[in-house]
Amino acid sequence: MTTKVFKLCLFIVCISVMGCKKESGNDGPDNLDNYYVDVTFEGATRHCKQFNSSTSDEGTLIGGCVFYGDNMAITFGGTNYLDATKTNGFNGAFAVGDVTHAGVYSFREAELDINNETSLVQRFKAGSSLDSWEIWDNDENLRRYESGGSCRDEDLAVGVQEIDITKYSSENGGIIEGTFYMTVYETPDGCFNDIPHIITGVFRCKRINIE
Repeated sequence: MTTKVFKLCLFIVCISVMGCKKESGNDGPDNLDNYYVDVTFEGATRHCKQFNSSTSDEGTLIGGCVFYGDNMAITFGGTNYLDATKTNGFNGAFAVGDVTHAGVYSFREAELDINNETSLVQRFKAGSSLDSWEIWDNDENLRRYESGGSCRDEDLAVGVQEIDITKYSSENGGIIEGTFYMTVYETPDGCFNDIPHIITGVFRCKRINIE
């Protein structure tokens, strides 16, 4: 399974685990409206609740915090991403390995597995084929230039990805809080440099242990 397909599956898991509506009180940790991922990109902030999800022009907005052992993924998305009749929606993830305590975790390029990887997948046309989405990630940052009648490329450094976990729990259902920022790259058509995009987020979620 490729990492891109994995993230699609991960997002589907998050919907099934966290998307149901539940009753809650008004204050304190039992109020399920207090768990969310607020993510900002392309000039707009999306409030992606972990529970009691709300609808938007991009579909139902859902966020969460999933652990596979000590590998953590903050996920966020608008469910029109999964609807082949839509032309919008998105799916994003910030995945980082060896998360065992509160603190700052930072890295640059993605690894071969799901660790230290960030991505944003946006739907831009209807259909189920892969060309219905545009993928921005931190796999590489290329400078492209014309040389000898062909397009050459040079691999440049990828921008820093950083997550600051200010509250940590090792327990399933425990509270995880913090902020993150991601640098992901758009690959334009033609012989042009990759385009960096910054995504920022604030989260307060209940930990969901998948493994």
